[in-house]
Amino acid sequence: MIGRAYAASALALALACTAVAPEPASALRVDPPRVEGDAPLAPPIDRAIEATPPDRLARGEAPADPSSAPPPEPPPPPAGSSDASTIADAIDPVACDRRCEGGDQPGDDPLTLLDRDHGLLPGWEPADLVALDPPYVIAEGSPPNLVRREAAAAFVALSDAAFAATGVRVNIRSGYRPFALQCGIFKAEVARGGCVEATRSSARAGFSEHQLGTTVDVAIGWRRLDGAAPIDAYLRDHAHEHGWVLSYPEGAEAITGYKHEPWHFRYLGPAAARAQIAAATAERRITTEEYLRGRRGAPRRSTPAAE
Repeated sequence: MIGRAYAASALALALACTAVAPEPASALRVDPPRVEGDAPLAPPIDRAIEATPPDRLARGEAPADPSSAPPPEPPPPPAGSSDASTIADAIDPVACDRRCEGGDQPGDDPLTLLDRDHGLLPGWEPADLVALDPPYVIAEGSPPNLVRREAAAAFVALSDAAFAATGVRVNIRSGYRPFALQCGIFKAEVARGGCVEATRSSARAGFSEHQLGTTVDVAIGWRRLDGAAPIDAYLRDHAHEHGWVLSYPEGAEAITGYKHEPWHFRYLGPAAARAQIAAATAERRITTEEYLRGRRGAPRRSTPAAE
């Protein structure tokens, strides 16, 4: 039922983005000041949803699967990028054939270890999802407005605290994603850039933290955080006080297997988030994966991106 409601909401959002109408007073639009030369700030919609015929979304079907077309050759790794070459060498060539198989664990515990080795059951859904309203999401009824109850309250507190301290309001651009939606998104990424690039920027279905219902992509209006603004510094220093941590920090691709995502925050709860931050070394903060692996007693993977 959640997946069907999510797809229907996606259709409503897609249609709303094509209409020319006055913006409701409650809708959040606090994008940073435009600088000459900036790219247009057109509202981006998940490409897998955007490529799906509206009648399919209206029936609650999964996003379009463009993987039937031959995928293009993956681009070469950036010059001098040891992480990219390591990942390209390490990925199991059948990984992308398992893109929609899922894992073998439920995700009820907010501290569930979820990485390339540990995934969620395809049929598992959070039982306590709630809908947030503007200004904490982009627009009422939009796809990202579902998160688990405790995480929702914690995000409201974080957004309010950030606004009071900086004058900038952060909101959720993408929250809970059901298994079927993540399956379609990952297939679209594989078709677009090949297996290696897809696995660096997107998770296979069942292995996405978004399925937990406690992970959000944080934005200012429609624009996701880029890691370089004062609001990013505020979140780095204070998000853990409200239970939120950055899952994929800069410089950690060799550990997580995923590119840096300055917008991707996961709710662990204040105690666990503070413990993760307190475990930082002199060189860097540890990643959420390292913290949860250590808590569970799971060894670190010798080849981070291997499937």
